[in-house]
Amino acid sequence: MTSRLQHQFQHLPIRKKLIAIIIFIAAMAMLISSLVENVLNWTAEKQMLAQRLNVMTEVVSRQLAASVEFLDPVAAKENIRSLEVDPMVKQACVYDSNDILFLKFSSTSKISCPKPQNSGYYFELKQLHLFQPIQQDNRAIGTLYITYSLDLIYDRFTRQIMYKIAIVLLLLLILWPVSNYFQRIISRPIVRLAESANHFSLDRSTKIDKEETRNDEIGDLVNAFYDMTNEIRQNEHKLEQTVDTLSRTNKELERFAYICSHDLRSPLVNLRGFSGEMSYALGIVKPFIQDALKTLQPDNRNAIELAIEQDIPEALGFINSSVERMDRLTAAILELSRIGRRELHFVMQDTNAIVKRCLESSQHVISSKKVIIDKKGLPNVKADPVALEQIFANIIDNALKYLDTQRVGKVEIGGQLKQGYTLFWVKDNGRGIKTTSHQKVFEIFQRAGNNEAIPGEGMGMPYVKAMLHRHNGDIWFESEPGKGTTFYFTISHNLNIGEA
Repeated sequence: MTSRLQHQFQHLPIRKKLIAIIIFIAAMAMLISSLVENVLNWTAEKQMLAQRLNVMTEVVSRQLAASVEFLDPVAAKENIRSLEVDPMVKQACVYDSNDILFLKFSSTSKISCPKPQNSGYYFELKQLHLFQPIQQDNRAIGTLYITYSLDLIYDRFTRQIMYKIAIVLLLLLILWPVSNYFQRIISRPIVRLAESANHFSLDRSTKIDKEETRNDEIGDLVNAFYDMTNEIRQNEHKLEQTVDTLSRTNKELERFAYICSHDLRSPLVNLRGFSGEMSYALGIVKPFIQDALKTLQPDNRNAIELAIEQDIPEALGFINSSVERMDRLTAAILELSRIGRRELHFVMQDTNAIVKRCLESSQHVISSKKVIIDKKGLPNVKADPVALEQIFANIIDNALKYLDTQRVGKVEIGGQLKQGYTLFWVKDNGRGIKTTSHQKVFEIFQRAGNNEAIPGEGMGMPYVKAMLHRHNGDIWFESEPGKGTTFYFTISHNLNIGEA
């Protein structure tokens, strides 16, 4: 119940909260003050009553002394009759020196005389019980006991409480417009600030006025919000300019990469064609040159034979291999430039099936190297199917390429759902990566260590990083030379199903 009230109060407008707080505090103050006043008055009233009754019973006890001394019930009854004047005296009991009931009186049909006690009084429910000793010549000869009703006091205090409740309610009715007035003074700038904040969140051109007439905390809050909105506008304007500049630069870079990769292929085609022509021409003239060599001196003949048989074919071979490498590099640049332009389709993927296809495509390497594959149960993930398969294929391919030939290769593939993203990893027991080569792993055309014997252009991991970036993900690795490397990458859960 309490938590429900707190929840309802939290969702009230600030105007109603202020009114409720003002009225609540005022009502509590009045109720507490009234309660304290009533308690003090009640205590004082009971003490005064006890003192008055004590005086009255002392007088009656002196009148009863002779009749009790001589055990004269008729005279005692006449003496005790004075108590009947007060209708609140409900009963009276007179005891002799041996605490034997001598005389009793009651204004009701029911009478109950308790065992005599020492002089004093006590309150019980709506009654006051009082014991007064009867003395003759400073010696106790009996006891007077009376029961006094507190009904009149209770009725009076009940009426007073009702009057005070009515006064409190009247004051609360008067306080309502007063509290409403003060809450408007406090809440009006806050409400305007909230409305301005809502409008500003929808439209950055919304004008926010400074609070020039207030020097309190609310004025400081409004002015701080005013300064903040101006700063946000300025920063957003700068951000828009920066984004526009970056967008143009990115488009220019993509176009430059595309033009370079495309235009570079034309001379490469010419080089490949002319080197082929040279090889073909060499094959035609070679028999004629060999016949002509017979007429030359031995030294000259050997030099020409070396050039024809070794130097020229070797040079043409270098040209062809360089052309092929350059062709692969330009193709890689072209592919990388297309990453930002290609539309991605984010749909739920069967990750286990994708990894299975990647392993099947590398089955020849796995079998020839006798690699042990440990594939854990992988969680499904929302991603672009082509991109996800290329990501796994590149990382698994790297793990297989860089295995240590001196021991049995092992590759572990796993995944785990996290808060807001899915984590995957590919772990191998290969050569590992030196610390000095860590920064090269994700750079274009860079390869960690001296790995000329292993095929590749240094484009796989930059491609993977770019694709993960478009999945709001990240990639990193942990490596120890001689023990292996573990690549970790994440894919965000905050991807809309459909095109991106």
